[in-house]
Amino acid sequence: MSKRRDQEEVVVEQEKQEQKEGVVVEQEKSEQQEPLIYVGPSLPGGLLTKYTTFSNGIPDHLKLHFEKCPAFKRLFVPVSQLSAVESRLNDATSAESVFYQQTVQYFSRKG
Repeated sequence: MSKRRDQEEVVVEQEKQEQKEGVVVEQEKSEQQEPLIYVGPSLPGGLLTKYTTFSNGIPDHLKLHFEKCPAFKRLFVPVSQLSAVESRLNDATSAESVFYQQTVQYFSRKG
């Protein structure tokens, strides 16, 4: 089985688990939204630093990357989920870890 297929299966499994746990968050809504924290890599040129918190939604200049790199969007998580997400980031087989690596690859190609 290819590495890409393995990563896709991990992502699909994570999405199923999130739906089951009721963790799916509509990140686009700004009304009464819990602050989000970015758990991905710090980006080149100071575009974004790991652990930046957003209380009024994600800025448009960052949203521009969501279509080309959907994994990037998945690294903005509710602050209340930080601990759980951090532990999954340390597991190389987790969806979060795959999202992190895909984001690193996307931004390294851009620069």
